[in-house]
Amino acid sequence: MEVYFIFVYAILGLVLGSFFNVVAYRLSNEESILLPGSYCPICNHDLRWYDLIPLFSYLSTGGKCRYCGKPISFIYPFSELLTATIFVLCYLVFGMNSGIILALIVGSVLVIVTISDFKYLIIPDEVTIYASVIAIIYKIFAVGVINTIWLIGYGILAFLGMWLLKKLGDIMFKAESMGGGDIKLMFFIGLVCGWQGAIAVVVMAAFLALPLAIYQLVKKSDNIVAFGPFLIMSAFILVITNVSISDLLMNLIGL
Repeated sequence: MEVYFIFVYAILGLVLGSFFNVVAYRLSNEESILLPGSYCPICNHDLRWYDLIPLFSYLSTGGKCRYCGKPISFIYPFSELLTATIFVLCYLVFGMNSGIILALIVGSVLVIVTISDFKYLIIPDEVTIYASVIAIIYKIFAVGVINTIWLIGYGILAFLGMWLLKKLGDIMFKAESMGGGDIKLMFFIGLVCGWQGAIAVVVMAAFLALPLAIYQLVKKSDNIVAFGPFLIMSAFILVITNVSISDLLMNLIGL
């Protein structure tokens, strides 16, 4: 039975991972996620059903478009494998416990934000809004209306705190220090992780993003660091580890 559910979550992750890539691509380019149907972004040829089988279609054509022969971005199989891995991990951690729902929500946002922010430096508002609405509905059933209202308040505090950090950063660096998508994403993170968790997420994300920032500084390349993926990655780590936030904060700041 264990192997069966692992297989089910892996397949579900592959299928949704393909959809998440479409969401990231189309919303980042201000396109509808429903119409038109799937097409090759290079030659614009409509794709048939057998072109849309997760992972298999990519491997069967050698990573090239069946119609124009141009290479298909590795982002497609990457998003599918990443989502499958996240979904299986969620099952291994939570089993069929209701906590898996929240983990899957955060993991799904992680995939979409990773693709959209790294590739396009955009976190679509629709992703944050819909994820927040779904999380609120889940929290109402999981912890009750009153506690959910408190969590919404924590989300607002996290949003305001990130906005303040951005303003301070803009003054210090005399340039745009953070994107608006990161600030809005913090509402979702505060809603999911609470105010202490939101603080831990920001600190953890700063540590995770540091190697990339140093690399870009040494290479003297574009100094813009996509911070959103590190924020939601840190939130996902908190959700699946269920670590004590107070202990984590003390370890992160060296107390």
